[in-house]
Amino acid sequence: MKTSVDDVKKVDVTSSTGVSDLQNGLATVETNLKQVKTDAKSDFSSQLGAVDTALNTLKSSLTTAKSDPSGASVTAAAAAAQAFEGAVAALTTTVKSTC
Repeated sequence: MKTSVDDVKKVDVTSSTGVSDLQNGLATVETNLKQVKTDAKSDFSSQLGAVDTALNTLKSSLTTAKSDPSGASVTAAAAAAQAFEGAVAALTTTVKSTC
C-alpha cells in the first residue's frame, strides 16, 4: 500500500491529466487498502477507518475538481490529498509500532 500511496503523492495535479492520474492512482490505493483491511481490521480498525474516510473525501473532491476545475476545487483536492497522506502515515506508524 505504501508504494501506491507514494505514487499518488507524486502526481502533478496541476497538469492537464493530473486529476485523472490521481483518480487512477487512488483506485490502486483503494484496492490495496481493501487487502490491508482484510488482513488487519481487528487490530487497526480506528486507523483504517480514518484512512477510509480520508480516501472517500479525496475521491469526492477529485470528482468535483474534474467537473469544475476551478482554483478552489483544485485547492480543496490538494487539501484532501494532504489529509489522506496524514491518515496513511498514522496507520503506517501504528502498524510499525506493533511489529
